[in-house]
Amino acid sequence: VVFPTGVTYTNAISICRRCNPPDLQTALSILNIATRDGVKIGLITYSAAIWTAERCGDYLAAISLLDDLIEAGIVPNSVTYDGVISACATGGRRVDALRLFEDMKRDGVTPTPVTYKSLTAAVMNSNTTFEEKTSVLEQIIINMDRSERHVKISGPIFESLIRTFGTNRQYKDARRVFNMIEGPTNAGCLSAVLYACSAANPSRWRDATDILHSSDIVAGASGPARIESLALSYAVIACARENEWKEALNLIDLYGLPNRIIPRESRSEWDQKSYPVVSVDALNSIIAACGRSGCPDMAVKLLNEMPSKYGVCADDRSYRSAIIACNQAEHEKQRQIRIKSELKTNGSSTRGGREHASAYIEKTVHTNKLNLQWWECALSLLRRMKEEELKPDPQTYSSVISACEAAGQWQRALGILRSMSKDSTIGRATPPNLFCVNAAISACEKGGAWLEAFELYERMKNRGGAVRPNFITISSLLIALESAGQRELAENTYKEALREGMVSPWKKRIDIDGQTMRMMDLHQYSAPMAKIAVRSVIESLLKPRCAHDISKDFVVIVGRGKGSEGGRPVLLPVIQQMLQSEFGVMSNIDESNSGRLRVKREELESFVKRKGWRL
Repeated sequence: VVFPTGVTYTNAISICRRCNPPDLQTALSILNIATRDGVKIGLITYSAAIWTAERCGDYLAAISLLDDLIEAGIVPNSVTYDGVISACATGGRRVDALRLFEDMKRDGVTPTPVTYKSLTAAVMNSNTTFEEKTSVLEQIIINMDRSERHVKISGPIFESLIRTFGTNRQYKDARRVFNMIEGPTNAGCLSAVLYACSAANPSRWRDATDILHSSDIVAGASGPARIESLALSYAVIACARENEWKEALNLIDLYGLPNRIIPRESRSEWDQKSYPVVSVDALNSIIAACGRSGCPDMAVKLLNEMPSKYGVCADDRSYRSAIIACNQAEHEKQRQIRIKSELKTNGSSTRGGREHASAYIEKTVHTNKLNLQWWECALSLLRRMKEEELKPDPQTYSSVISACEAAGQWQRALGILRSMSKDSTIGRATPPNLFCVNAAISACEKGGAWLEAFELYERMKNRGGAVRPNFITISSLLIALESAGQRELAENTYKEALREGMVSPWKKRIDIDGQTMRMMDLHQYSAPMAKIAVRSVIESLLKPRCAHDISKDFVVIVGRGKGSEGGRPVLLPVIQQMLQSEFGVMSNIDESNSGRLRVKREELESFVKRKGWRL
């Protein structure tokens, strides 16, 4: 007869641990049977039972087994402690996990990577504040011996603390913890500190590149240059966030392109693994940076090269960023055309104008050299996006509509707006948001299609829901109506917007005498809208309920022209000329503020007396 030994019982308990789901009750029964049969239970048997409890998430059973082990005179080792601490981490028992860690250190048991991983999970999963979590983890690192501060031992706690600081945009703290690592870093810690660089505001792109260049061989990394793909992606994002897209592409060329770096004999193995060069988020950030930097051609080129060169498929954000770049380029192109036209008609005859023209020519951006129709490019990308079964969001649609608006393609803009609620190629329609409708109204305004613009406004107003007309809607519509000679309709529309609170020109400001005064602030108004606003006030002076008290000066804030192209005031001459020509009312630039027009109360009283309605 062969009797079971301690090894037999240990193997039986291990089988209970490997079951799916694990069977803790049977494991404990086997342990009791061994005790009843007088079999000497050793450290390995207890450890197997503790790890079975850990798999079941029963931290109470794990702690009880550890107490039984110690009571039996057995000294626990790192495997035993790791199992109990891991069970406490799973159960959210931060205090118990920290107490066990202290017991472990007191007993002279050396912590392992599993210890620090479990301890980190226990602290981070606890219901405590951010400050408490980071303070506890940092104190654990401070209390380590230098020999323990190697990533092979305590890498998990370093990685978690660095990433936690990075998530909270505390870059200096993240970098301080990173610098406490002894010896070379690993892929996880490198990714964490580069993430902190990318999440900082502003991003620390120079630090990211320095760290990457000094950590070009990382143990455990799977990238082609021994740099993990995720770490490279964070460094790229850090550069792109500060519009350093060329530096971002240089990093990919150095560390991320398989065909340039991997030895020929290793390429087949690399191709089988199909690792991406960098993440799609990193490439999307470069595309967006190219757009912000006035290089839409590079944005579109990157989009086209994503599958073949970088090993990732473009997603909806990739197309959205490229379309936004095209929209920005179209607006910049039209702005250049306007400035050149102004310089030819107004500025070239004077010395200052010639200098301005010369400086402008030198500053001409990349988009002009290509002479491309960026609105067509935006439309093409939208079509391609749908062909690839990606769903454009309202921002993507509004960018395409805005590009068409800048180019004066109002029919195309309306067509895209209408297609949003009818398109079935992508499975479901995309309801237009306010930006889409406003861009379409602006396109109609630029194309002289005032009837279509007014129809869109009426439809939006009567439909209800979340999309309601706002200040920009009214501004674009009034420009269209004023340009088409629809003065009465424009004035009625403005008055309606005034009643509904869509426009609110009256503000309280400090006057020349230091007293608070009610003024009409037209800072953000277009010239047609400003004329309608001032006209409505002057005309109301002849009615029983007037919009302004004629016993006080009428002050209009028109701005100094700092925000306009060329830096010249736009509203000031327009309002002055209108007051004089339409009403015979004189206005003067305010002595204390050149961005204000003042109509004296005597001038207002004279106007009312001349008209004979009020005496």
